[in-house]
Amino acid sequence: MTKEQATQLLGTIAGYLEILRKDPHSTTFVPLSDAYRNLGMLDEALAIARQGIEALPFFSPGYVVLGRAQMQCGALESAACSFERALQIDPGSVTALKNMAKLCVFRGQRARALELYERAAELAPEDPVLANLKASLQPAAEMACHATCETDAAEPEQQEPVFATATVAELCLRQGHLEKAHAIYQNLHQANPADEAIRERLAHVASLLGAEALDTAAESTSHSAGTESSASDDDAPHAVVATLQKWLLAIKARREHVQKHSAGHC
Repeated sequence: MTKEQATQLLGTIAGYLEILRKDPHSTTFVPLSDAYRNLGMLDEALAIARQGIEALPFFSPGYVVLGRAQMQCGALESAACSFERALQIDPGSVTALKNMAKLCVFRGQRARALELYERAAELAPEDPVLANLKASLQPAAEMACHATCETDAAEPEQQEPVFATATVAELCLRQGHLEKAHAIYQNLHQANPADEAIRERLAHVASLLGAEALDTAAESTSHSAGTESSASDDDAPHAVVATLQKWLLAIKARREHVQKHSAGHC
């Protein structure tokens, strides 16, 4: 994420916080939690989602956004419970079905994921992404049915077609596996070339890989570089970090104000 994108997202967060300040029961907590999650502020994303479902306990999207944050944190059991609760409230929620299916894919439950994608596709037959995801899972489900009869000593990559989602790619990215994340986003982009979000994430991961390569090259020559040159290279990223930290402090202060204000109305 570039400095401009981060700054824009922080401005959006400030706007959402202002809406919640005026109306603590607003459904704005859903996009606010997602915005925090996209910035990597997972504690804030979880806190806002939980605060929202406390105010609106029968609002299905609230449990979906909570589950997304939990899944990104690696709390897969909690995420499953959140998605299940969302589906209990609204069995026809395509968003809840899709997110639950993504979680099942990540946990290796491909047959269950295919079932969920099929249900979602019935509710949203015009969604091309759902059709592609369902088609990608079908070969894996068929192979799973015959897994016990397999006698070939083929390599794992040949036994099961590779399938991954943006959720898996983001988890790889968070764990520092840039090449794996890049490969997954490349496959997703090839399957869905019109998806702008996937194209942007692919470009982002590619830029991180480029930066990592530059960092490695810089480390190998750092002892021969002059002190003045080294200092000038560090100034730009430090300035960006300082700017973002000021934004984050302001947002956290405002969030605390919102929580206190909300508590006063309970």
